[in-house]
Amino acid sequence: MANKNSYVYGISRKRKTNIRGFYKMEDGSIAVDNISPILINTQGEFDYTIRNIFRLGEEAVFYRFSDRGFIKTKEGKITKFENRIELVRERLSTEEIKKLIEQYGGLTIFKGENGYVIEIWRK
Repeated sequence: MANKNSYVYGISRKRKTNIRGFYKMEDGSIAVDNISPILINTQGEFDYTIRNIFRLGEEAVFYRFSDRGFIKTKEGKITKFENRIELVRERLSTEEIKKLIEQYGGLTIFKGENGYVIEIWRK
């Protein structure tokens, strides 16, 4: 259930954002999306936001509540991620990103004050 200061992470198709999501597709290719965090304060806002994301044609959506991550598919299947790994790098190489995606299946990267922040969620 939604609680105050939770986030739904939508995909921004029209504008570039400072957060990139990388994930490995079933065919082995790597998808890259511009991620736009949406602050959620109520259950009604959560339900409305999720419905709209699926109406836009997304197959799944990532959201975060109470220091846990979740992926919900349009069919209603929910996968829970209880472990968050955060790595900070002054510089990032394409090879390191590829290795992390191979190891974990997906991650997000954004530019922080001390370098690039890599966020990985695990079950």
